[in-house]
Parts: sequence; structure tokens; C-alpha cells
Amino acid sequence: MPLSQFNYTGVSPNNTNVATGTKLLVLPFNATVELVMQDTSILGIESHPLHLHGFNFFVVGQRFGNYDPVNDPMRFNLVDPVERNTVNVPAGGWVAIRFLADNPGAAYLVSLLAPTSLIKP
Repeated sequence: MPLSQFNYTGVSPNNTNVATGTKLLVLPFNATVELVMQDTSILGIESHPLHLHGFNFFVVGQRFGNYDPVNDPMRFNLVDPVERNTVNVPAGGWVAIRFLADNPGAAYLVSLLAPTSLIKP
């Protein structure tokens, strides 16, 4: 949960106070990981493609609007979710993915809109 609620899909949000850089999170081997990625409208009205290196994941949820951590997980597809390594975060929406952290080593979650020359190991 964010520290404070924010309307990420509102008209002309002031989302320019974001931090840039690589964030590192060490995961236990074989941990089940769930990520919910919310579009913030910083890049305009197009969907935002994201790619996870080293893993395939399951797309368990995807909708327009702000992610609701109370109600949206009840709608997740946990029976037959699609398996991918790249997903579009819809413009003005969110996507939820799950994967098993069973591939040791560094894995990058990268934006396919950003130049790959900016990715540094």
C-alpha cells in the first residue's frame, strides 16, 4: 500500500516528483512474488510495456482506473492466467502479475519505452 492514497489516473496529475534509478529487492529463493503496476499518466495516453528478464510470470489481473487493494484481488484470475514475460500496463489502469523467484541472480524489470542504453548492471 502506498503511504498515502493518490488518484493516479486523474486529469493532469502532478506525478513529476518521482525518483529515478535502479531499485534492488533481494527475494528468497522460490518465493511467490506479486507485483501490481499502476499507470501514472506520466508518459501520456499510451499503454506502458514492461519486460521481466529471467522469468515468465502470470498476468492475474488487469483493469482501467486506480487499483483497489481491497476489491480487485477478489477478481484475479488464479485458475488459468496467461503466462508472459512482457505485459502492457494499460493507460489509466493497472496490471497484476505473479511469478516464482526460482531463477538465481539478478533480474531486471524494464520499461520497453525507455532506451535500453540506460540499463546498467
